[in-house]
Amino acid sequence: MVASVQDLMALCDSLNICKLPPLVCSRRFASLLNWETGWNIPFDEFLRIGERIYTLKRLYNVECGNRSER
Repeated sequence: MVASVQDLMALCDSLNICKLPPLVCSRRFASLLNWETGWNIPFDEFLRIGERIYTLKRLYNVECGNRSER
């Protein structure tokens, strides 16, 4: 569940949209975004997009020297 929320938050960040918990925690998020943009992307694909964004952010931070071990 934590990973899914992280992925959704990364997607929200990249789209520069508000992170309203009731909206983010439902499949309605994909429906509203598709309606607004004219896209036709299923909710599962939105999660994969968010996962890729989150992974890229972590890789960038590691490349910049930010690691979890001290």
